[in-house]
Amino acid sequence: MERDTRKQVRERVRLASLEPGGSAGRPIDLSSASLVEVTAKSLPCVACGSHVLIQDHEAEMTADGPRRVVTVKCFQCGTPRTMYFYVAAQLAN
Repeated sequence: MERDTRKQVRERVRLASLEPGGSAGRPIDLSSASLVEVTAKSLPCVACGSHVLIQDHEAEMTADGPRRVVTVKCFQCGTPRTMYFYVAAQLAN
């Protein structure tokens, strides 16, 4: 039973990498950098559904362009996750 549970968690983590925010090629689009951490905290843990804590937040240049990279860790089960965000440049009026 424990092995099945671990397998399910690995599968959920793998599927989360295919969702928006799961890779640099599939970032979550935001209109402001101030929304990055708020959005990351609002997404539940992919393993258990609990809330997550921000571990790190960096701006990086990836092969897909500039990205905000946020590393979170689940408060309950400790599962780490890296999320990618794209902050759209706002044009002057």
